[in-house]
Amino acid sequence: MPAGNLLKDFISEGIRSLFEAGQGETALLDIAHSRHSGFDAQAAFDLARTIRTFPSIDEALHWWRARPEIVDLGKIAIAYYILDAERRSILARKNGSSTPSRAKTWLSLFISMALSALERDEAHKAFEQVTIVNFNYDRTIEHYLYWALQELAAVPADKAADCVAGLEIIRPYGSIGKLEWQDQAGVPFGCDAQPQEVSAVVGNIRTFTEQIREANLLSSINTALNTAHLVIFLGFGFHQQNMELLASNIPNRTRPHVGLVIATSKGIDEKNNPIIEERFHQLGLGGG
Repeated sequence: MPAGNLLKDFISEGIRSLFEAGQGETALLDIAHSRHSGFDAQAAFDLARTIRTFPSIDEALHWWRARPEIVDLGKIAIAYYILDAERRSILARKNGSSTPSRAKTWLSLFISMALSALERDEAHKAFEQVTIVNFNYDRTIEHYLYWALQELAAVPADKAADCVAGLEIIRPYGSIGKLEWQDQAGVPFGCDAQPQEVSAVVGNIRTFTEQIREANLLSSINTALNTAHLVIFLGFGFHQQNMELLASNIPNRTRPHVGLVIATSKGIDEKNNPIIEERFHQLGLGGG
């Protein structure tokens, strides 16, 4: 899946093409037209010319929060390019083939650890002690685990679905919606990004401004961190607004149970490590 910067670049180029006659993503333009009676070229121009200024598309949409037509266009582009990335992903099931579980990703190690020491009849316990705060929009985690449980652990489809449902995933920015095995109205992983499918999932995407008003969401994040013994930051960009979400409602700036914090920092200069460590302490994550 594209990292934040790459997704931002895809969206920037795609939206720019909307006001450059005869060029670019005609499908994206069709989707924009399907949601609005008249396409707002000025909104496309304003978002395209400013989006690269910000670390992520989320922060760009936060910047334009007073312009709902820009925010909606940004959400359309997010849905369009995430569905497209899912379809191109190594986890996509090509022509009905069962390929997700054979992909070499961190998820294969994750499921191996989750199933360790369990019996097959105890598969429902696999994720009882895990909470994921997922800042991404895609559904790769749920998609992979559902198929891997069936293909690698011989868990029946209905039991696999129940097992994945037992994994608590908190999504501050929402996602592009439920998968078809999670809900009858769900959108399959990597389906064609057509107007109907994109419009169906745009409403599931939240901006920073929208989700900071959701007290239940912030409370869920806070509870997860307060009860955690081990906290792992995996592929986390340490963007300021995301750190602010994690910092909400910390009682006395302490997380009583956290004993260890592990973080990956690929692509981040090591000179930033002391600053990141200091932010961990500010978040009450003072573990080793």
